[in-house]
Amino acid sequence: MKEFVAEKKIVLGTTQHNSSIIEPGLIHHGGGGKTYIGSITGDGNGFEAIEETFNKCGLNRNIDNIQRRIWEKLFVHVSASALTAILQTKLGFSGGKQTRMVFSAAVDQEAVAVANAEGMDFEEDKIAEDVHRLLEKAKDGYTSIYADIRDGRKTEVDTISGAVVSASRRNYVAAPGHEFVVGLIHALEDKGST
Repeated sequence: MKEFVAEKKIVLGTTQHNSSIIEPGLIHHGGGGKTYIGSITGDGNGFEAIEETFNKCGLNRNIDNIQRRIWEKLFVHVSASALTAILQTKLGFSGGKQTRMVFSAAVDQEAVAVANAEGMDFEEDKIAEDVHRLLEKAKDGYTSIYADIRDGRKTEVDTISGAVVSASRRNYVAAPGHEFVVGLIHALEDKGST
């Protein structure tokens, strides 16, 4: 986008709403939270009209450090998306004690280390609490990677766990758990195509 638009005009956003298509015309809303928008330059000026529209729709729009919010959302996805796909479960299962113990060290801690190498300064314990709370709110929801594996489609794992792998390489921070997850999801994609 930067090739065609000035940076100050590019708006990024993220939301905590979970929804999935059950069948054509039937949407399942698995849980929700706040919606954030912001400029990639960090300037929040000029968003008043967007703010008013979002708030009228009940989306609780907040202007914030959007890069930080994107990482926060990514933490939720790397904690749950691949896991729900591998185990073919709802989001609530990924918050269970045994599941968290297995996945936390391999994936969550790596993601925080990589984000911090990008200059984000996250606290690992706080992120773990936030992720658990969000998963609890959306425990009946399904992830898109879960649905894609279930239905034999290609997934967006490269833009979720793969984003952590790319950032890890860029910052020379090891992320073997994420590399394993990306490879495993691609293997499941191949399994669905045979």
